[in-house]
Amino acid sequence: MYGLSRMGVYDKRHGMNKNTISSLFTAGAVIVLLSLSGCASQPPSEAKGSDSRRLTALETEVGSLRVEAKAREAALREELASIRENLAAVRDLIKVEQARAKGLTPVDPDAEAKAESKTMNRELDKKAKNFVSENLDRLLDITGKLLDKMEKEIDEKMQKKAPEPDGDQI
Repeated sequence: MYGLSRMGVYDKRHGMNKNTISSLFTAGAVIVLLSLSGCASQPPSEAKGSDSRRLTALETEVGSLRVEAKAREAALREELASIRENLAAVRDLIKVEQARAKGLTPVDPDAEAKAESKTMNRELDKKAKNFVSENLDRLLDITGKLLDKMEKEIDEKMQKKAPEPDGDQI
């Protein structure tokens, strides 16, 4: 290689032969010219019509793809939000379980509100149970009275239906 650089054939900067570089450049130019000459394979009038149809078809396809992408993005955002909520709930449960494992009571900023809501729920449960039991007692009393009344009516009908036997009937 050292001998070639003295003769000026070898290019030190690129490490390639100057003849190789010029032949690559010439081949590239020929390829570009051939590809440009082959582009106009259709007459210009037909190319404009088909190009406009293709352009319209591509625009509608791009529009539908945008709508579809927006719908998918919205669905993914909703799913991501629900996953984040679930993850936050799981983290809270892990904290509670870790506190239980350590024998500590979990520190909760809403502990007072939760305790108050539990007592309110208990009071509400007691009131509901009392209400149901009172109404059940009233319902049982009314049902008992109705059954007694129906029994009396049946007894009265039985007594009226049974005619007194005549002397010749046994």
